Amino acid sequence: MHNYFHLFNRGVNNKKIYFEPDNYSFFLERLKYYKDIYRIAVLCYCLMPNHFHLFVKQLSDQDTIGYMIGDLINSYTKAINKKYSRTGVLFGGSTKKRIIENEEYFTWLFKYILLNPVEAKLVRYTR
Repeated sequence: MHNYFHLFNRGVNNKKIYFEPDNYSFFLERLKYYKDIYRIAVLCYCLMPNHFHLFVKQLSDQDTIGYMIGDLINSYTKAINKKYSRTGVLFGGSTKKRIIENEEYFTWLFKYILLNPVEAKLVRYTR
């Protein structure tokens, strides 16, 4: 079943999901933890203040991608809610999951994800 997926989600009402630099690091720690449990390879990612993109490959013959992203989102939300004394949802609905079957699309997706901060004018890109 070794499928490729583009996973993405954003903050509820387009609000921030990362409030300080340590939040990005914590999200990546949780991602590493769950990707190892569910046998997912992370090929490319981008964490933006109010959303994220992940390009992943499922390494297991079992359909584990939904469990991985569900556990990641729930774990991260619970930790953020506790840290900032907040309640409720952090993300605006379910994480979107697009199956990527066309290898020619890989290059476009890598560029799209990696240039996301440039397009949002959060960083400068010079050639």
